[in-house]
Amino acid sequence: MQMLLNTPMTALGRRIAIDRNQNVLFDIVMFDNGPEPFNEDLMRVLRNGKMGYANKFGQIVIPCEYDYAKWFENGKAEVTYNAKEYLDLDEHKRFESDDWFIIDKKGKKLK
Repeated sequence: MQMLLNTPMTALGRRIAIDRNQNVLFDIVMFDNGPEPFNEDLMRVLRNGKMGYANKFGQIVIPCEYDYAKWFENGKAEVTYNAKEYLDLDEHKRFESDDWFIIDKKGKKLK
């Protein structure tokens, strides 16, 4: 399976990743003016409005079940099932939650 990251925006205004048969794999999380980069060989992705993680082959390796997920750093990422989105004073999107927890690169919740 091959993932194309620089796909054009769809008619619905979505940036998507597709496989070689043009099947939609997931929506791409945008960072600045382009697709978010891979961090520790994973990138955040969206499916049905929820976030998860995919590898460079376009395989979702951690299911899209989180309201918000942060980048992986040192093998760990903060995620939440209950996020509130808002714009800060500079009109950048921010996310808040009282329920953050940490997962490893297999999606296992850590203490």
